Amino acid sequence: MGVYTLGSLIVACLLVLFGVDVYFVVAFTIWCVSLFYALSDFRHRLLYSAFLVSFFVFLLSGHFVYEIFGYEISYYFGYEYYRLSNILIALSLLSILISHRFADGLMTVRFSSIDRNQYLGLCEFAISDHTRNIRRASKIVFYSTFPFLAFVEVIQKFAFVRDSGYASYYVDFTPNTPFVVRALANMAPYAFLIILATMPRKSECRIPLFLYSAYAVASLLTGRRIYFVLTALLLMMYFILRNILSVYNDCWINKKLVILAMLAVPFLLMFLFEYKYARFGRVSGTQSFIDQVLGFFQQQGFSASVIRLTDYYESSLNPKAYYSFFSLVKWLRTNTVIGLFFNFDYGFSYLYNSIEYAKLGNSLSNSLSLIALGSDRYLRGFAVGSCYVAELYYDFSYIGVMFGSFVYGGLMAFFNNIRRLTKGTVWRLAFVLFLFDGFVKSPRWNFDIVLAQFLNTAMWTTIFIVIGLSYLLSMARKRSIKLKVLT
Repeated sequence: MGVYTLGSLIVACLLVLFGVDVYFVVAFTIWCVSLFYALSDFRHRLLYSAFLVSFFVFLLSGHFVYEIFGYEISYYFGYEYYRLSNILIALSLLSILISHRFADGLMTVRFSSIDRNQYLGLCEFAISDHTRNIRRASKIVFYSTFPFLAFVEVIQKFAFVRDSGYASYYVDFTPNTPFVVRALANMAPYAFLIILATMPRKSECRIPLFLYSAYAVASLLTGRRIYFVLTALLLMMYFILRNILSVYNDCWINKKLVILAMLAVPFLLMFLFEYKYARFGRVSGTQSFIDQVLGFFQQQGFSASVIRLTDYYESSLNPKAYYSFFSLVKWLRTNTVIGLFFNFDYGFSYLYNSIEYAKLGNSLSNSLSLIALGSDRYLRGFAVGSCYVAELYYDFSYIGVMFGSFVYGGLMAFFNNIRRLTKGTVWRLAFVLFLFDGFVKSPRWNFDIVLAQFLNTAMWTTIFIVIGLSYLLSMARKRSIKLKVLT
């Protein structure tokens, strides 16, 4: 770790000597040190590693291609705003690193001083009756709910986008499927993640992996890249984890796969760059392969611009909105059970863009989009997105960015700790995968998207059904054993 840190500092000094902005260099150096730290113990820092990849793509990559390759960045507004965005990025990265290291070290000491393992190793954990019953139960739930997921998230939305256009999806689309169908569809991803958390053999999860990968690819038909990219990153991280753990001495990554991935990644980035234009029926006009690859980072690094936009339009935003808690407020207002007892009259719909939503709601994305893009483009479905750093800074200034990042670092370290092997380990692993989506999205999404995951009804429903089914499977197995003994 010390060697990597020293190397990063040397590179940082060279970048400054070559004229790269010192504030960007500080942010980039902290990111490099954080990544080296995360990769040094990947099995306990998978969440942190994935978060850092997302952080670079959404918050640092735009500045990177601007500083190193001379590409333009959106909404520059002057050096003062550019410097602020780099300072806040660096502050968040440093706070997360300190928090994660502290929490991770605390749990390492705790679990090394007491021996409470129920299993001798991960292999014994994976083949135990308890884990196998959960695996079988989660497969039943996944196979039962996957058709609903494919219909609700792909077929229905593809039909709408085909007829009305991608931008109209954010303005006019209203789900017309029964609540029960949508509820079953929402359970499928969680059932899939529980399957992965049980550490199955490759042969045991080929069909679920194929189905979920097919769903991710098919989601591109709806004009959205996010599900495809999230699934690709999730499976990449999971394959690396399984290869490191080597639970059954299975080889999840070989040289051929590594070479194939290295060759495929640049073409994938080029495809994602062009896809942004293709979904609107346009072409980028960029001819150079290198420009297309770097253009992807220029596109996706837009979240740093959200920080500058928030500061630039600070006086036009609602100081009482508390944008950092958008997901929690939305859950409170739209939860079906709470709605039986309380009737919240908030004056707009969360389903589509509207002037009322932007002015009365606490969505930074909607409020900022209306101000920066104008009502015409905003109402046609265009948006600038959000960013947890921008939300925390607007709501609580520098101290908010620091403490909000402390929360992120602590949560990643706590849930990714699998040093103690007990029956509960499968659920700790499951929550690592459940939270993966929120942490990877947060640089482009809301701060509380991670916290709101704990209020997700579909997640808890799936967990309880899987626990119930696994119990029934366990009882059925015990009865069959008794019958064999008696006969």
